[in-house]
Amino acid sequence: MSETEPMNVNDRRKCIHKLRGRYKKANKKEKGDLINEIVAVVGMHRESIIQLLNNQLSWNKLSRERGRTYGVDVDDAIRKIATS
Repeated sequence: MSETEPMNVNDRRKCIHKLRGRYKKANKKEKGDLINEIVAVVGMHRESIIQLLNNQLSWNKLSRERGRTYGVDVDDAIRKIATS
């Protein structure tokens, strides 16, 4: 990856994960400096970085799609209407 290419999501997460320990141990001024450094490297917004540093870096589980609303008998009726 060159300096001009933007970081992908996995690279950003790795970078933030490595700096997470320093962030937890830092005082308020050091935290601000560290966030400024991460913004320059990663290119994300400050608030997004703060949320990632304070919370878990795990992926959110996607919810399952909604189930079927109509039964097989309605599907059969629609097929008959469509073919006629």
